[in-house]
Amino acid sequence: MKKIVLLTLSSLTLIGLTGCVPMGPPTTILPMGANHYQAITSTNSRSAAYEASLKHATAKCNEQQRNIVVSSSSYRYTGPNQDQRTTQGAIGAVASILSHGQDDNNASDNEYNEVTLKFKCVR
Repeated sequence: MKKIVLLTLSSLTLIGLTGCVPMGPPTTILPMGANHYQAITSTNSRSAAYEASLKHATAKCNEQQRNIVVSSSSYRYTGPNQDQRTTQGAIGAVASILSHGQDDNNASDNEYNEVTLKFKCVR
């Protein structure tokens, strides 16, 4: 029981020191006026980007003790086109194998999925 309490207190202290709970990939919140905002997240998967945008948007409205209303969301792939991805992936894999003896190139879709969530905070 003491270990659980100490672990909980340590976690709460860490959260208190950092000022927030970890919420995934970094998200930019842009104020648009009149309690309207945009949350923009780029990450390696579309669903992770949407989830992070929604978490950050909800946190923004919670700061104001208001409820979130999502008006729209959009998605776009911001990385190289498929032909470039294939070529870059092949070159990266060959270079990695030559230098390390294995393919450890995992940068094919890193940070290329961008979700923009438009929302407002209401009472």
